[in-house]
Amino acid sequence: MLRPGGRLYLMCFSDRQPGMFGPRRVSQDELRAAFGDGWTIDAIVAETFAVNRATFGAASAQAWLATVSRR
Repeated sequence: MLRPGGRLYLMCFSDRQPGMFGPRRVSQDELRAAFGDGWTIDAIVAETFAVNRATFGAASAQAWLATVSRR
């Protein structure tokens, strides 16, 4: 629960990440749909997660950092 006027910060793996291996990727459209009624999307910014190179083959993975406010 988040009080009206409260702010939520959410970081998730992005659909911009190439390949099919690893966690499920989320699109900006999915984020907007998930926070429809009662929420305001303040920002969705491209970011990266630091990941285990041995597992992912790279040191980072594409992510979205969403800032969402409760109405």
